[in-house]
Amino acid sequence: MIKNLPAPPLAIQALFGEKAEIVLGSTRLEPAATLASGYRFRFESVQAALADLLRPLRGGTFLRVWEQWIPQATETLWPFFCDARNLEAITPPFLHFNVLGQSSREIGEGTLIDYRLRLEGIPIHWQSRIDGWDPPHAFIDSQVRGPYKLWHHTHEFEPMGTGTLMRDTVRYRLRAGWLGGLTAGPKVASYVERIFDYRARKIDELFGR
Repeated sequence: MIKNLPAPPLAIQALFGEKAEIVLGSTRLEPAATLASGYRFRFESVQAALADLLRPLRGGTFLRVWEQWIPQATETLWPFFCDARNLEAITPPFLHFNVLGQSSREIGEGTLIDYRLRLEGIPIHWQSRIDGWDPPHAFIDSQVRGPYKLWHHTHEFEPMGTGTLMRDTVRYRLRAGWLGGLTAGPKVASYVERIFDYRARKIDELFGR
């Protein structure tokens, strides 16, 4: 086993000259003003952040996060995004996407929503369930029936300045395990990118850039 060996300062200084301070020095930065304002970071260390980021990737799960700032208040945006019918307006035409119906009059925890779409001529029936509902801050929809082994989409709305930072976190897993990810992963990832790129452009058109 190789252990870390102490680095002699004189040798480092002779080797790097004035730049030796980069190697030998230590910088401890702390966001004092941010913490004093009452803000608390979700993760207080790099190790904790990386552990959370990599946790869902086990078992061939893909993770993608999109963020978009919208110059509208959260309370203004929420009614639009929690109405399933509006999904048709922000979904690219190549998916031939239609909302068929939902299990409750108002969307809330446990609501089932049925969709129909067509991709490369193949008809697909998709059913999702609202697994988290925290108006007007966040909601989660998960695939109950559809083309993925797993589809978990978290929608978050965070007030920021004079508008709202909208964050979409998608975790998905293809069928056939690692083999499905290896063979179809890049193509599916391309479709997912196209869908959310189109979505961002339409949202800009509807609510301002």
